[in-house]
Amino acid sequence: MRGIAIGRIVGLLIAMIAIAVSIRCARECVQRNVEFHQWIDSRPLEASADLSKPTEITVPLRQTCGTSHGESLYLKVTPSLEDQGKPEELLKELSGRVVIKDVDGNVIRSAKIDATTIHQYGPEEETILTGFGSFPPGDYLATIHVELGVPPLAGRKQVLFVKYQLCGLEQFPAWFFGALSFGALLMGVVAAVSVLPGLLRRGLKVGA
Repeated sequence: MRGIAIGRIVGLLIAMIAIAVSIRCARECVQRNVEFHQWIDSRPLEASADLSKPTEITVPLRQTCGTSHGESLYLKVTPSLEDQGKPEELLKELSGRVVIKDVDGNVIRSAKIDATTIHQYGPEEETILTGFGSFPPGDYLATIHVELGVPPLAGRKQVLFVKYQLCGLEQFPAWFFGALSFGALLMGVVAAVSVLPGLLRRGLKVGA
């Protein structure tokens, strides 16, 4: 009675496991890549405000990325302040603070808003008011305290929003899982090709 071809069984198991790992890693790669591209356009916080005078507003902040280099609080003004002078100079009169707390009321991040933190970025109608370090994903509350407002902002649409500061390295997990998927697939194919001829001719039994 012919025995069982242990080598072919082991090779078959290696091929099956490697291909299963490849599929799992490929799914992770796709998911991480989708997350990264969502972070590019994501606005964890977005709210209308009136920064023409001292005020305080509290709005929800939904954090989905905890690996960015940091985050920035932007202000978009419509129409632009160009008719009042240089927008960047006018907005530098603004002063205040943003405080981010978790659901238990613990302060997670705090950053000042003044002439040293305010600068133009991209289109002239968008201005970075301040920046702060990243923090774990979750639901938070952000309070924007305005101590000194900018009167020329009165009557204009003002939108505050937060964006992640990304450099591309946040996509590394996707690259990592992609490489693992390729490596596991290659291993699975090599193992399958090695045992397939024997399996087709003799199955799992030893013999000619």
